[in-house]
Amino acid sequence: CILAEKGYDLPQDILSDAATFLAQMAAVTADRLGLLKRTVLVSYGGGVFNNPSFLSSFKLHLLALLSGADLVKPVFNPDVGALLLAYRNVGIEISSDLLNQIKKRRSRK
Repeated sequence: CILAEKGYDLPQDILSDAATFLAQMAAVTADRLGLLKRTVLVSYGGGVFNNPSFLSSFKLHLLALLSGADLVKPVFNPDVGALLLAYRNVGIEISSDLLNQIKKRRSRK
């Protein structure tokens, strides 16, 4: 991302291609789930999305492919996402109460 921000062509091309590819993946997933005719909440995660240019490019490509997309900032960091996946995998219900408890505890830090 740093080299792309400095104007180097190859890193800019790589990031542009990655943004396009990720947007295509989101659109294909929405299509396979039968969600093309609805508003679809799309979130993102990973360090590359901290780059405003990349995020903007991703959003541009996403909306071109999936006009009903609503890009939303992640509620939790990836570590909490991993915890929630682990909970779900062992049968723990992801209730609104659990999510609120996690939010409260994280806000204390």
